[in-house]
Formats: sequence, structure tokens, C-alpha cells
Amino acid sequence: MKNSSEFTGPSLISKMNLCFIGAGSIAQAINQGITDNHLVNGDQLSIINRSNIERLQFLHREYGVQTILQDCTVDDLIQKADIIIVC
Repeated sequence: MKNSSEFTGPSLISKMNLCFIGAGSIAQAINQGITDNHLVNGDQLSIINRSNIERLQFLHREYGVQTILQDCTVDDLIQKADIIIVC
């Protein structure tokens, strides 16, 4: 198997929409890694949380992720997702 540093070109994930269920520290760490390494754009990421609107606002401001606060429903975000990650 090749070392990960040997792979070139866009990654498969760069074309996918990811939806995180949960807005805690694990979701934030994954989102930060993904956006810091420019694997996907913030508009390809969405986060669903059952409460804590302030947390969703922070994650939207920090990473540009979509939440129900941007006129999306939970169903919209899940339907759009290629990958759903439970955090």
C-alpha cells in the first residue's frame, strides 16, 4: 500500500457532502481538520444538533457549515449528505 503522502490529485471526499449528527468536540475536530486541509468546502459540510443553538452558530461562523439555522431542515441536510457521521 502506498504511503498517504504519495497520493496525488483530488481526493474522493472532495466531491462529497458530509453531515455530522452531533455538534460536540469530536465533530468540531473533524470539521477543523477537513477545512484546514482544504478537503471540502464549508458548504459541503452540515451539522445537526438537537439543542444548543449557540454551538451551531459558532460552528457555522467558524467553518461555514450548514445547519438548520440557514433555512435548512434536518431532512434537507440528511438527504443532501453522501456520508453521515455520528459524533
